[in-house]
Amino acid sequence: MAYIINKLFRLVDIILVICIISMVVMVFGNVVMRYGFHSGFPVSDELSRFCFFWVIFLGVISTSRDQRHLSVDTVQQLLPRLSRKICWGITQLLVMVCCVLMFYGFWLQHELFVDDPAPVSGIPLLLVYGVIYISSGSMALIYIYNIFRLFMNKVSEDEYSMAPGGKKKSEEIDAEIE
Repeated sequence: MAYIINKLFRLVDIILVICIISMVVMVFGNVVMRYGFHSGFPVSDELSRFCFFWVIFLGVISTSRDQRHLSVDTVQQLLPRLSRKICWGITQLLVMVCCVLMFYGFWLQHELFVDDPAPVSGIPLLLVYGVIYISSGSMALIYIYNIFRLFMNKVSEDEYSMAPGGKKKSEEIDAEIE
């Protein structure tokens, strides 16, 4: 099971790299064409924006897995051990609820994007914004797993001592799955 999960996260990382490289090539190529040849590649602006959108929403999956989101934990560090653990659990629950709401909210708007093409490239916007399903669904599963680990008492003190998730590496989490 851990092997499959690792391969899926590796696929997310590969897609992130492809999107970032595509953005750099399209924007740089468009700048060279505009200033060097007084022409342009009109679709590059739109496609680079779409790649940026995918980078944001797929990047959130990677940071959620390793719990590397930016956070301010000043108050949490002052709490006693049990209170930090409770605070960590509440945080995981609230983020999971937000992910479910994001998934549901996009589900309600799904019909708007099915037949709506992008203005320049003509790509169906569902292909662009459909990454919200992947991102919110994956994040919700990650946070459900974290809540499950909390109730099974498999969350280390190091992990919930630093908001939102501590220093635990994805390799350590994979070892727990096996």
